[in-house]
Amino acid sequence: MNKSIIISGLLALASFSSHAGLINSNFETGDLNSWNSLGLATVDGTIDYGTAGSISPFDGVNSAHLMSTGATAAELAILMGITEGTLEDSNGGANATTGSIIHQSISNVSVGDNFTFSWNFVENDYLPFDDWAFYGISIDGGPAEVSKLASLGSVGPTIGTTINGWEQVSFDITQAGDYTFYFGIVNAVDMGINSDLWIDGVSIDTTPVPAPSTIAIFALGIIGLAARRFKKNS
Repeated sequence: MNKSIIISGLLALASFSSHAGLINSNFETGDLNSWNSLGLATVDGTIDYGTAGSISPFDGVNSAHLMSTGATAAELAILMGITEGTLEDSNGGANATTGSIIHQSISNVSVGDNFTFSWNFVENDYLPFDDWAFYGISIDGGPAEVSKLASLGSVGPTIGTTINGWEQVSFDITQAGDYTFYFGIVNAVDMGINSDLWIDGVSIDTTPVPAPSTIAIFALGIIGLAARRFKKNS
């Protein structure tokens, strides 16, 4: 085997590095540092919703808190690279009016990486005003694929406020690339009463990559074996 080919391949391996993780993924800085937002989004600790009860962060002392107001549905759709109709299709074609989004991008996401987040939908409206919460994923700058988390219609709304409790989404990445993750909530039909989406514990877990020093030691060993074999065959 040609030593130059071996060396080139091992140097490429040694230069490989995994992507950096999401920054401020648990919002423990107390703000939206490293996240971008559109609409009305804050970072809060425990919030009292009166007779409906209160919400505490899923993890730590803070969570992202989005309200279904602050930006138009058209602005939300444009941000995600989709049409307003595509956003509405995520909730059966319900008319989206206003809402909010937070998002963050991360490079070099690999197949097999695990994406996880926790969410809590607080409904304040009533049908037919089917407010809904969603998440979206964009790969390599393409249009986001939007998935509904919950809506008033899917959780069985009542008059007044209902806290639906923390739930978790977790799945493995099946396509490598540069990713943008979106979390959002929108008003449906009207703009009179706002519902809330809470987000916490957002993470990308990767398969550990050997440290550069470990790779270098391995490379030297392989090069030595190759040199010995080359000498023997000469």
